[in-house]
Amino acid sequence: MTEQDKIPDLPLTEVTTLLEDEELPHISILIPCYLRRKFKPLMLCNIRHMNYPKNKMEVCILQDGPEDLLTQTELELFKKTVGCAVKYKYEKDIRRSIGEKRNRLVKMASHKIVACMDSDDIYYPTYLRYSVSALKE
Repeated sequence: MTEQDKIPDLPLTEVTTLLEDEELPHISILIPCYLRRKFKPLMLCNIRHMNYPKNKMEVCILQDGPEDLLTQTELELFKKTVGCAVKYKYEKDIRRSIGEKRNRLVKMASHKIVACMDSDDIYYPTYLRYSVSALKE
């Protein structure tokens, strides 16, 4: 094994310092969806448990395809449950690539800083705070 093939040890002294609530900027969370109704509870849980100030968060969801992700009643309940601003758009019978959806979501976003989240993944509650803190560093 050559020196180039060795995996370097991570420095233990260089730890990202997490920003305090008042230091954190506003952020838009981008969630592209296609046939994801069964993942609504996971999306709710991920967003609800983020340790980022809810008044500085916005969730943007773009659903395309044959079925709507959220009815109007479900959307109102979703907004109430996550405790932050939510923008939702359903594009019936359209099938966009993930890249096209993310580009559209960026245009929907109100804030300059965005974080991509997938509907079927589990996120640590510190995901946003850590990511923004590392970005600011």
